[in-house]
Amino acid sequence: MADTPISSSAFNDGYVAEMFEAYRADPSSVDESWRQFFRLAAQFGGQAVAAGAAAAGADPDLP
Repeated sequence: MADTPISSSAFNDGYVAEMFEAYRADPSSVDESWRQFFRLAAQFGGQAVAAGAAAAGADPDLP
């Protein structure tokens, strides 16, 4: 098993990007825990969210 953190796997990047797109379209469409995650990501620059969205082919711009 690789020492790569789970959060950097392609599966998770795609899932986070999918959740981010749903959040951008309608924040109430995702669970409060995701809303908090994306609010905090934006507060701290959003690099992790942007990287995951870019890896999945999504627009990395935060709202």
